[in-house]
Parts: sequence; structure tokens; C-alpha cells
Amino acid sequence: MEKRARPKKESIQRKEKKVNREDYLTALTEKLRGLPEKDIEESLDFYSEMIADRMEEGLSEEEAVANLPSAAEAAREILLDKPLPQVIKAKQSAKGKRSGLQIALLIIGAPLWIPLVISAASVVFSVYVAIWSVIISIYAVDFGLLAGGFGAAVHAGYFFIHGSFGVGIFYIGLMLVFWGLSVLLFFGAKWIVGKLLKLTKAFGRWIKSLFVG
Repeated sequence: MEKRARPKKESIQRKEKKVNREDYLTALTEKLRGLPEKDIEESLDFYSEMIADRMEEGLSEEEAVANLPSAAEAAREILLDKPLPQVIKAKQSAKGKRSGLQIALLIIGAPLWIPLVISAASVVFSVYVAIWSVIISIYAVDFGLLAGGFGAAVHAGYFFIHGSFGVGIFYIGLMLVFWGLSVLLFFGAKWIVGKLLKLTKAFGRWIKSLFVG
């Protein structure tokens, strides 16, 4: 008996729904609900212009939208650039009103989650204080060296006037050392502070990412 050939399974291709400009901006608006109206309008204008630019390059409206990040990804990046209070407010607005059960659970669990929130806030505050303390300390040392140079210059003038040229030359040398170190520390501090500010920004974005989800 001849074996009958089994019919080949046809691959099923799911047609993804094409998203146009209006659909994309509507979804983005929903994701950003809770932000100030001005911020939402600026974000919508920005992505609307991106779509228009891609269409001018020859893409269709749907293709232009497909080349953009998803509405969720775009909203996430926008929220990460906003202050933390705005992020929290936006996420609360997106979730809508809490049910009676959720409110009751929050009240019952208050003795547990309130200390945790306070502890987390204390840790965040401590990190920021530590970073900015380093920045202030660096510039304080630099200012101290600069002031020390001026002090040495004053002493040099005093000893030159009173005929103590050897001591005056010593203070001139001390002045040059202080000012030289001050200049070196200034440029070094500029690099260090730039890195610390980036670290602060990255830490802030990480904190906000916990709320954005």
C-alpha cells in the first residue's frame, strides 16, 4: 500500500495591526496621563514631528510609526526625565481610583509599609547628601588653596616692604605653589564633579524607574 503523503502544515502568519499616527499619539497620551498638560502636549508634538519627518523621507504613516519606540517605551523615557513627584502622580493617575479593598489593605498594612518607605527615603537622601558633600568638599579645598595663595602674596609684600627679601621670596614661592595646585584641582574637580553629577542623574533615573515599572 502506498503511504499517503501527509499534508504539510501551513505556517500561520498573524497580521499585526498597523498603528497610525492618531493611534500612537492616543496611546502615548494615555500613558502620560497625570503629567501637566503642557508637558503632554510637548511630548506629543515631538513624536508627531518625528512621524512627519519619516513620512517626508518616503515612509508611509504606518511605517513611520513602526520605526518609533512603542508608546509604552516612549512614555517610560519621558517619565524618567521628569521630577519624581510628577512620575508618582502620573502612575497613580494611570492606575485610576483605588477600590475600597485596596484602601483598606493600605490602612491595615500601614505599620509595615510606612517604616519601609521612610527607610527607603532616608537611604536615597543619604546617597544624595554623600555625593553633594564630596562635590562641596572638593570646591572648598580648591577655594582654600586659592585663598592661601592670596594670603601668601600679602605676606610676601609685607616682608618685602620690611626688607626681609628671603622670607618674601619664600612666600612668593608658596603663593605660586598654592595657585598652581588650585588650578590643577579646579580642572580635576571639574572632571570629578561631571562624573558625580552623571552618577546623581543615573541614581535618580533608577529611583524613578522603580515607580515607572
